[in-house]
Amino acid sequence: PNDISKSCNDAPVQKKLATYPANQQNRSFQSTWFNDRIWLEYSLEKALDKGSGFIKHASSQAHIIATKNYLAYKQQQGANSNVLKQLDSCRAIQIRRNRDRMTKICSTLRFLARQMIGFRGHEENEKCGNFLEILRCASETDPLIKSIFEDSTGNASYLSHDIQYELIHIMSNEIREEISFMLNNNKYALMADECRDISGTQQLSIVIRFVPNSNNSTTDKKHVVKEYFLGFIPLEKFDA
Repeated sequence: PNDISKSCNDAPVQKKLATYPANQQNRSFQSTWFNDRIWLEYSLEKALDKGSGFIKHASSQAHIIATKNYLAYKQQQGANSNVLKQLDSCRAIQIRRNRDRMTKICSTLRFLARQMIGFRGHEENEKCGNFLEILRCASETDPLIKSIFEDSTGNASYLSHDIQYELIHIMSNEIREEISFMLNNNKYALMADECRDISGTQQLSIVIRFVPNSNNSTTDKKHVVKEYFLGFIPLEKFDA
């Protein structure tokens, strides 16, 4: 029939109507028959007779086997659903754990940057540099940082030099955006100066100076001059 469920994932079609079409003997389907027969479906094309059809079908070998298979299928579906929920839960826990690890890594990078401490140290020796040494020192008392070294795979530890530079670059962009926000509707001056670094490269330092409006000021003092260092730009030509 075309008016019943099409797969085992569909619920039985049990249409409860006030009246059902009757045959020439004035016999019709009764909605009360659904109460004891959860497997029963109503089909206008093939209505069953209560006196013999239901009893005969319910006791047939085909119906008994089909019922067992259906119940086993539903149990399996429930088990699969529980497995998927567990996998989703484990994935959520892993994501949260990785984010907590990344927070520890970023905090260490920010500390070194604020204190103007080199990440790799001043010498090439058995030590791995200031960044990794600080993390290793903290791992002695922090299980989460310890797990960064123990659990992370070689290509997903987030401790490589490339990752360090990328994170610092992201932090610097966030700071520049914040400075840009503070400059909104304020008068500012851009200052530049040349200096030569230890490698002999001529660097152009960029500093911005401005006086924040009273509405944007974070202090009670008005007209306080603010200066922010934006970065170095390596110079390749000197013919400007």
